[in-house]
Amino acid sequence: MIKNNFLRNILLCFVVLSLIAVVIKAVNSHNSRTGKSKALSAAVKSIGSRQSNLIIVYYFHGNTRCTACRNIEAYTFGAVQRYFAASLRKKSIILKSVNVELSENEHFVYDYELSSRAVVLSKLKDGSQTDWKKLQQVWKLNGDKQAFFEYIKKEITGFSK
Repeated sequence: MIKNNFLRNILLCFVVLSLIAVVIKAVNSHNSRTGKSKALSAAVKSIGSRQSNLIIVYYFHGNTRCTACRNIEAYTFGAVQRYFAASLRKKSIILKSVNVELSENEHFVYDYELSSRAVVLSKLKDGSQTDWKKLQQVWKLNGDKQAFFEYIKKEITGFSK
């Protein structure tokens, strides 16, 4: 009887803690999706652009960078520079490479739900983030430069509308 009560209490604690974790994850996801993160807001303000509408193309990396990681960064920057040169000059698109292993950048892992190195598009209006999108296909297309460039072009074009 005591053993059954103990097991029941353990299971009950597990269920309660699981529900709390789900609620916390949902709140964090909502905050990152709507740009409510204080750290993200500070990072956005540090961009210093005078544009009322802006897209930031982030490449998130760590301290250790493999060949594939370096390719993804180079392909992303190359594609943006090739297809969006005028927007880069006008600063309506900004490229940023960010090391998420630095303490001041750790918030991006939560803000953008990063589980690996990633390319993320962030849309800002009047200094506040209104939307973001993680580009899921960059790892898959890493071996095909032309397909990667076309993917980046298509995603940014669609995201900027």
